[in-house]
Amino acid sequence: MSKTILKEFEISGAVDEWITKSINAGLSLMKMIEKRKDIVSAKKYTFWAPKFSLDNVKSFEDYLNIPEVASTDPWIYDKIVKFLNAGNNRIAVFEDWIIDTSDDYADYPEGAPFFSSTIKRWDGNEVYFFVDAAIAKEKLLLAMHDAGHAGPYLCGALIDLPENVKIENKSVVDKNVLELMADNTKYLVFAAFDQEGYIFCGELEDC
Repeated sequence: MSKTILKEFEISGAVDEWITKSINAGLSLMKMIEKRKDIVSAKKYTFWAPKFSLDNVKSFEDYLNIPEVASTDPWIYDKIVKFLNAGNNRIAVFEDWIIDTSDDYADYPEGAPFFSSTIKRWDGNEVYFFVDAAIAKEKLLLAMHDAGHAGPYLCGALIDLPENVKIENKSVVDKNVLELMADNTKYLVFAAFDQEGYIFCGELEDC
């Protein structure tokens, strides 16, 4: 069985429907970003097999059963870390749409840092995993995998925060801070192909 070659390439069309579907399943932050940023006009890229058609939304939802595919994690990891290292107060935030603060899933010793919002979700409030440049090497993929444990709608935002805003592990933020995050979001990350791949979206312009 021959090895499938993966490449980075730009995508358009059905990917926008997949992104909308992912945002609709997500939390308040992504919905705030959607209202503020022109996601449709932003360029989108993936790292996948160009020979497979991506012309409908189901193409992004399903695993394509490609033989001998290496992990696509290093591709998205490099993009996120490059963004984090390019500023002094940048974070990558990943929504966990399936749990809330009434669960104990997020709070385990070796887990990724997280914060919650004051906005209600299920039996508690919203939960977001995050990393900054200082802990990205150790915790980035863990944060993505923790947030995506329920699959398939992993949504992430790469945010260049004002210097006076600090997000710490287990902190609680209100709607105003989420809106500030949305205003300062530069790129988006979405899971695809049953979490075997990713979509990288940006640079985002204001609506």
